[in-house]
Amino acid sequence: MTKVLFRVDSSSYLGGGHLSRCIELAKYFSRNDHEVYFLCKNLEGNLNSWIKSEKFKLLTINKNITDLGTELKETEYIIGKYKKFGSLIVDHYKLDHKWENKMRKFAEKIIVIDDLANRKHDCDVLIDQNLYVDNESRYEELVSKNTIKLLSPKYAIIKEDFYRYKSEKKLLNPIKNLFICFGATDPGNHTLATLQTINKINYKFHSINIFTTVGNKNWASIEKESKKINNCNFHKNNKDLAKILSMSDLAIGAGGTMCWERAYLGIPTIAFAVAKNQVENLSTLIKYGFVIGESKSLE
Repeated sequence: MTKVLFRVDSSSYLGGGHLSRCIELAKYFSRNDHEVYFLCKNLEGNLNSWIKSEKFKLLTINKNITDLGTELKETEYIIGKYKKFGSLIVDHYKLDHKWENKMRKFAEKIIVIDDLANRKHDCDVLIDQNLYVDNESRYEELVSKNTIKLLSPKYAIIKEDFYRYKSEKKLLNPIKNLFICFGATDPGNHTLATLQTINKINYKFHSINIFTTVGNKNWASIEKESKKINNCNFHKNNKDLAKILSMSDLAIGAGGTMCWERAYLGIPTIAFAVAKNQVENLSTLIKYGFVIGESKSLE
């Protein structure tokens, strides 16, 4: 059985978007008879338990290792115990061509998921699912001419659950059902701020559904605030996200990976760049009228 290794991190600060899309890819590999491993730091507020719940193998790097040189040695020590991996999938802003080149002896193929285009990569396949005005040119000087580049939302990594639902809603639907999600951890606590604002306005929703995870250190205060609002439902680690989002008339949330899940279901969205890496993609989406919102970073 061919082995596949994912190098990705999650934490209360980093959020869970990178891990989410890697887990979705991992499910694909697993269904196709690959043995899946994840290599992650055990950072504060991490979502590594999610990996275990999906029955994937988890290898951990000490969170106290901060310099990349030491981390590289630790990585080589950990994965050196295994036979060569068929593929190494890297979804990490701090890793570049130097690290990837060192990993060549451990994997037959290297796949990089990126959306910053701010550093060189040594990879066989590059995936950037976001929308930019310069999609075709932004990686020209950053990867080899032989690298297969999968660019644009055509290659968006969407959870399989979403394919069960397809919204037929029209943009002018009355807004009765509101969906709120600022990611798995929402380090800026934007969910609470949104609820506090909604509580001040005189508008009656049929339902308000709030989604977050146990990785959100503010979940208790969000749940408490939700109880002050009529027809407001608080969901923590609820696996029915796709179903409930598909029945919504409007979504409020971050400008990260969920942009493509909301778009797939055709849900009108007010989106905010809650991290600097979301600014460029969200700016393009707002420019072309796919969402409304604020592309200046709230980080």
